[in-house]
Amino acid sequence: MQLPFTLEQFLDVFRRYNESVGIAPIALTLLGAAAAGLAWSLHAWRHRVIAAILALLSLWTGVEYHWAFFTKINPAAWFFGALFVAQAALLAVYGGMRGLLVFTARRNGVAVVG
Repeated sequence: MQLPFTLEQFLDVFRRYNESVGIAPIALTLLGAAAAGLAWSLHAWRHRVIAAILALLSLWTGVEYHWAFFTKINPAAWFFGALFVAQAALLAVYGGMRGLLVFTARRNGVAVVG
């Protein structure tokens, strides 16, 4: 399969992304860790907060990575970004606003390692 970009172009997208987003990856990683930690929580509100965090992470991926950077080398990134934005909307509405999603960690060794 022939990709519409070279390895050098692909790596350059990562370079430009990393140079422009500053400390955002640290904040996004901390949000992801918070969501994972909340899955172990017994608080009733955890499901809505996890869904909101996942919505934010999906929105960031769609808009900031795919639309702002990856589209420069791959026109299909507009579609990929749209899928991430749609996922963010679904997570926000069904998980964050309506509270219809449930996130629970299994309490076994595999879950701890994961």
